[in-house]
Amino acid sequence: MYRYPNAARRGAQDPEMMREAQKMMQSPEFQAYMKQMTQSQAFQQSMKKTQEVMKDPKKMKEMESKVNQALEEGTKQLEKVKLEDKDKEGEEGTKQL
Repeated sequence: MYRYPNAARRGAQDPEMMREAQKMMQSPEFQAYMKQMTQSQAFQQSMKKTQEVMKDPKKMKEMESKVNQALEEGTKQLEKVKLEDKDKEGEEGTKQL
């Protein structure tokens, strides 16, 4: 089955993040956008391609590997930004003293 890095799980378990996501998904603007997007030809073709890939175990493993790699890279970038922000906050706190 799928293996997600811990960062993806933490995001899904963050109550504040989930509230914001739910709020966004309930907005009429978002629902109209999703309806428009899912009815587009490009989306329909993409869904067909995804379904075909899911039928092939070898292709599925390749896709899973790419997704996991992208998630790991994204997590590293987020951690880097968090550290940079934390460093900036520390510098600003020192300047105020």
